[in-house]
Amino acid sequence: MTTTAVFSAQLAVQAQTATYQVESGVTSLSIDESALEVLESLGLSFNSANNTVTPASGFDFGFDILPRSSTFLGTDFTFNYDGATSVLSPLSGAIEHVGSLVFDVDTEQLTLFSPLEIGNFSIGFDNGFSIRDTFTTGLPLFDLALNANPVLEDNKDLEIANVDVLLSQEFANLLTNYVGSDLSEQLAGTVVGQAQISANVSKVPEPGSVVAILVAASSVVAFRRRQKAV
Repeated sequence: MTTTAVFSAQLAVQAQTATYQVESGVTSLSIDESALEVLESLGLSFNSANNTVTPASGFDFGFDILPRSSTFLGTDFTFNYDGATSVLSPLSGAIEHVGSLVFDVDTEQLTLFSPLEIGNFSIGFDNGFSIRDTFTTGLPLFDLALNANPVLEDNKDLEIANVDVLLSQEFANLLTNYVGSDLSEQLAGTVVGQAQISANVSKVPEPGSVVAILVAASSVVAFRRRQKAV
């Protein structure tokens, strides 16, 4: 009975906490009108979007999540998810996207070429989630603030909703020509929009856990055989 109880407990732990990897999906983004006005006053005016897809309801832009690949840059983001608490813990990698946003630049205000195209965004985790532009600047332009626990349904559908998009210090520096002004400090952390990640995920087998469960299972079988022999 003791072996059976241990085996059941291990299965319960496995059912609550597991490791997953992102396979595909869409990240949806909206930019507040007031934020666009601030950007325009600083010399950056929104022009258009390229290679975007249909976003989730209520959002302006959708960016396809690139699948995992061994031949080109693809998504390799893995995470732990606790089904009992709905807590997502990033482990490694990034969520890679295709699609871009184009801005016209007032070159009298900003030392940037016009137009400025940012995109093929990479969402990674380093003391917090951020969105890095891999198209032009290579900078983490936005920070992400999660206001609700992620939801994982049927071990395959992940939704991270109610996410604020904040202007990063790096983007603020870019918008103020790296002069280290008070304006740069004021801009950093400003909420400029909202985001939602809707991803298809798959469970990653954990070799150590699998072996432990198999050992426990074989012990249960042996125990039951001994019972029959008696």
